[in-house]
Amino acid sequence: NAIYEGPEYHGEHAAHLLVAGDNGGNNLPYLQYLHQKGADFHLPRAAGNFFRQSTVQYVSLIKCGGTVMAMSARLGNEILLRYFLETIKIDPDIIDEFGNTALHVLAWFGIATWEDARGDPPKEDIKGLSESGRGPWAVLTEYKAHIELPNLSNNTPFLLSLRRFESSMANLILDEIRKIEWLFGDTGAYKYPLSMIDNFAMNEDSDIEPTRINGNIISKNFFNRIWRGKHVTEEKTALEIVVGNKDLEALDRIPILRIVLEAKWHLYARDMFIFYFALAVLYQVIFLIDQVITPFGPLDSMDSNRVAFANSTTKLISKRLDYSTDGDKVRLTLEILLIVFNLISVFFEFLEMWRLGLKNYFLGGFNSFHNILQWFNIWVFTVAVILRLTGFPFYETLMFSILSITGWMQLLFFAKGIEGIGPLVIMVFRMFVEDLGKRFLPVFLVVVVAFAQAIWLLMAFFAQNDTNIQNSDVTVTSDPSIYRSSPVNNSTSFDFETTSKKYWGDMIRSFIHMFTQVAGAGEIDNLQNTEFPYIAVFLFVIYSILVSLLLQNVLIAMFNSTYTNIMEKSFQVWQIEWARLILEMDEKLTSSKLAFYGKRIGFSPRTGSKREKAERYMLLEFKKGKNIPENVITSDEHEQDIGEILRRSSAKRFAGPNKILEQESLSQKAMSGLRGQGRD
Repeated sequence: NAIYEGPEYHGEHAAHLLVAGDNGGNNLPYLQYLHQKGADFHLPRAAGNFFRQSTVQYVSLIKCGGTVMAMSARLGNEILLRYFLETIKIDPDIIDEFGNTALHVLAWFGIATWEDARGDPPKEDIKGLSESGRGPWAVLTEYKAHIELPNLSNNTPFLLSLRRFESSMANLILDEIRKIEWLFGDTGAYKYPLSMIDNFAMNEDSDIEPTRINGNIISKNFFNRIWRGKHVTEEKTALEIVVGNKDLEALDRIPILRIVLEAKWHLYARDMFIFYFALAVLYQVIFLIDQVITPFGPLDSMDSNRVAFANSTTKLISKRLDYSTDGDKVRLTLEILLIVFNLISVFFEFLEMWRLGLKNYFLGGFNSFHNILQWFNIWVFTVAVILRLTGFPFYETLMFSILSITGWMQLLFFAKGIEGIGPLVIMVFRMFVEDLGKRFLPVFLVVVVAFAQAIWLLMAFFAQNDTNIQNSDVTVTSDPSIYRSSPVNNSTSFDFETTSKKYWGDMIRSFIHMFTQVAGAGEIDNLQNTEFPYIAVFLFVIYSILVSLLLQNVLIAMFNSTYTNIMEKSFQVWQIEWARLILEMDEKLTSSKLAFYGKRIGFSPRTGSKREKAERYMLLEFKKGKNIPENVITSDEHEQDIGEILRRSSAKRFAGPNKILEQESLSQKAMSGLRGQGRD
């Protein structure tokens, strides 16, 4: 029972070496001999650096599960796996130092078949393998390994498979967990526990901790309360994982995820979306009208008379604070409404911040970016009000101009809920952030700065010193600021003050001038005023070719590629953003509200254990061999308001070729019979 004690292979037992080096059970006699001599195959756990998963982002994991039984499952050795389970009687739920069972390891690596374990190409989809008995997953579940066990990070195998984009494995796990409600020919209804999917479907009056709710309390001290929120947790639900990863495949292949999202949308998210959208539009319209009727002058010119300008500015300040006329009273009413809007917004944002905690509110939540933008707008508005009261009209106008951009752009957040314009907004955003900001702009700026600096250095001496090269004749006028030069012939002249100095007087001007060349606004005449005019012109021509012909066309090609990719799967791309919007609405609800809405979807059994009665389930009707549900079945009386619309909308949005029958389905008849019998 001696183990390796060094850091690289710490915990390694002789049995680990035999399992790792086995080929078709050839090391089984040696394992049997060790067992006869008293070797303990239960305790040893290989946890050295060599065995650790090096690319883990969400959970600590041992590559092969640590134990010899988990290692045999990970390596796809059926002979040794059955030997450890049948002969040695190793607990199939034995865990490593991080609480992971063998099922966690298989879920992490997406291993269900023996081909998966060996790295061979898959022969078929893994759905239904538990029934046929092919694969280490099926062997472990055959010996009653528990699928629902969480590890120390509170991740079940189902959640781990979703984190790793293993939608086929996630479907396999759901097939194991779901329960058959009834079968009728080639059609069957299966009962899915909703706590596997999200945390909103738990009875409010239940004292049972759900499989996945907002979290177990880690610490109740004040700082953790402020930072982490009311429920101190690092956990995520299945929906949060899939939507956060933008896993289109999982959302498409796991019907229960899509149907739960539909239920949330029709229960409360759609109404909340319309309400917040209407408030945002109303606020921006009031703000626009207020700015239109706000006085901005008249002001005297600052260049002509600074005293007159100061006096007119003082009059403007007094005029903006004077609300004696009818028009000014309207403006005062609008400004009071804006202040009230912001005060109410601050109140509710603080409540949400207290509930979610600073971490989830600003960093880890689905609504984090919108929250940051909301607080930025509140801060800008507050500063503008202070500037109004303290007499700084120009800075006040600057704040309101910033607020005009951020306020109206914030309305694009609501495009996620509109199928028609949602993909378009997503496309523009990706073009701006990913194509332009992340990839094109760094290259473009390097080119612009390089050529701007080079040409500025050639022009700087003459531009900054107001001197001119006498390539032929120089005529000095009575105005010392004006020079007329004829580098080509005496009949050609130009104004030095409005050319060289205007464009090349300093590095900033040079950069701006080169940047405007992108739109074809650059001028080449002033480049003659240098010691090396032909070099300056040559550099400018090369720059124009690079920017106008090459880089601009590259940017257009990038935009075209993004447009094509998004439009080809526009609905799927929008679907992820729509799901994200629903989860953003979730963050605005209290736990009691979530529990209230949870009671309006699915059903709770009338008999069973306390936990079973606290759980809520949804029934999905499938035809044999189909992965897309033919029907979504609801049965409780309080769900009749959403039952029919949920069945129809889910099929229309996601089911593709599978259509819901208009007449009463067999499932509805069966459910009526079960309801009459007081179904369990």
